[in-house]
Amino acid sequence: MTTFVGVADTAAVLGATGVERAIGQVAERVHADFLRWEQFDKTPRVASHSPSASSS
Repeated sequence: MTTFVGVADTAAVLGATGVERAIGQVAERVHADFLRWEQFDKTPRVASHSPSASSS
């Protein structure tokens, strides 16, 4: 299950960490993920919340 992160959660993290440091940490995580790009499953997926073509 995915945890919802709302405005209050984001404000608390940014208040405790600082905006510049938080953005830097996100950038580091994204960079690390791109270094592992070949390991990712890149199978196309259809979003389950998208309306299907047959329902239009």
